[in-house]
Amino acid sequence: ALGAPQENTQARIRINEIMADNTRSLVDPDEPEEYADWIELYNPAAVSINLGGMFLSDDPNNAQGYRIPDNVTIAAKGYLLFIADGEPEQGPLHTNFRLSKGGESVTLSDKATRSFRLLDQVEYEGMAADVSYGRYPNGDGTWQLLGAATPGSYNLNEPLVIQAWIYAPIIANGTNCR
Repeated sequence: ALGAPQENTQARIRINEIMADNTRSLVDPDEPEEYADWIELYNPAAVSINLGGMFLSDDPNNAQGYRIPDNVTIAAKGYLLFIADGEPEQGPLHTNFRLSKGGESVTLSDKATRSFRLLDQVEYEGMAADVSYGRYPNGDGTWQLLGAATPGSYNLNEPLVIQAWIYAPIIANGTNCR
């Protein structure tokens, strides 16, 4: 069916951005008082992809750490956030592990039917609170600390800063206001 998620596509899903010490950047959508670590995946393909059966892990020696549940899809050119809170009972986007702010690695592995091949991996050093680490340019770029966390959207390499104030002149038309 047109628009149906691709099952047999050799997925090129990318780990695109991570935050290992979230204290105020993104509220857990299923536990409003919690600010959990997160992993953002990006799909550069023009079709949505079913991620069910793929694996996320924070241990390269156990690449099948968290099995993404069946029928979890990522939209074409879209982003999908996984909450790395160690609480998979909260829903299909909650992993069974947390990220270490002291540094570690995150892997994305393919389905068993494709021999669990490694799709993507990132290693990171210690991270400060509310600083994200991501690819810039988005999807294929170099991993770097990002100036602003952008969970679920295009990565920015610098924070949005007002560079200058511009004042518009007051234009009078020659009449007095009453």
